[in-house]
Amino acid sequence: MTAAGKHQVSRAETSRRGSRPGRAGIRDVAAAAGVSITTVSDALNGKGRLPDATRRHVREVADRLGYRPSAAARTLRTGKSGLIGLTVTTYGDEPFTFTEFAYFAEMARAATSAALARGYALVILPATSRHDVWSNVALDGTVVIDPSDQDPVVSELVRQGLPVVSDGRPVGSLPVTAWVDNDHEAAVLGILDHLAEAGARRIGLLTGTTTDTYTHLSTTAYLHWCERVGQD
Repeated sequence: MTAAGKHQVSRAETSRRGSRPGRAGIRDVAAAAGVSITTVSDALNGKGRLPDATRRHVREVADRLGYRPSAAARTLRTGKSGLIGLTVTTYGDEPFTFTEFAYFAEMARAATSAALARGYALVILPATSRHDVWSNVALDGTVVIDPSDQDPVVSELVRQGLPVVSDGRPVGSLPVTAWVDNDHEAAVLGILDHLAEAGARRIGLLTGTTTDTYTHLSTTAYLHWCERVGQD
């Protein structure tokens, strides 16, 4: 075969390989599995009344072809983006100051793992920014760490109709969907009693000036303890 012929074969093979550029689509999966597009959709999304064997077959074909659902198509179909936001609202004016605290770094790691296990991705967004980043990212919900009193971020997210869950008890009537927190009052009282039993007579509390629940509850518990034991 001449060099020209080899080049022609090479171009022909390249053309055939490139005739279906990009990743496999849902039509490719349906054709390879010998089923309809609707069946593929139902099998991959856990919908419809399909035999288990059919679901397994479709998923095996999809895996073999490397099929991945289009995020844009899913958003249009379901109205969900598959993204969960995470923000901290009370620690300074810099967008990501909270990453300097081990607790918040661990919180971000754990939230990312939990989101991925449920088919979501986590987006860490700043509480303060010169740009309106919140409205530029389609979110299905948001986790807010230590929301402050009358938190404008939470209020805006709720106004947009997004579910908001807080790591930290909300102050006042802050409209979060659900919250989880530690018993800060019991923790502070336990520490104060421990120090007093160890012989300490003048015990101070170093706390912040923010309006989050952690600061409020810790300070209130300290003042009540001082009143109970007769300390100034």
